Amino acid sequence: MGQEKKLTISGHVFDENNESLPGVSVYLKDRAGVGTSTDVDGAFKLSAQKGDMIIFSFIGYKKKEHIALKDEKDLKIILKNDVFLFRIIKHFYLVQLLIFSCP
Repeated sequence: MGQEKKLTISGHVFDENNESLPGVSVYLKDRAGVGTSTDVDGAFKLSAQKGDMIIFSFIGYKKKEHIALKDEKDLKIILKNDVFLFRIIKHFYLVQLLIFSCP
């Protein structure tokens, strides 16, 4: 039984405003230690096997999953804001601001 052909998956990760997202974690769901992160322009390149689930994760954004089925050179991933997490962070900083502002 031979090894499956490695696929090359590359592209860019953007937010909902089409701004590139540097530092996004890009990794294979069920294969520990296989991953990368996007560069300053939001670009990534990853090797996978057919059927691997690729996860895109960045704080303040909802995770996105993509199944590797073929070589892809210009994959465009859009991450959406995680409004719930944003509200928690906003609330935390507001409470902190009120605590440190009181005489």
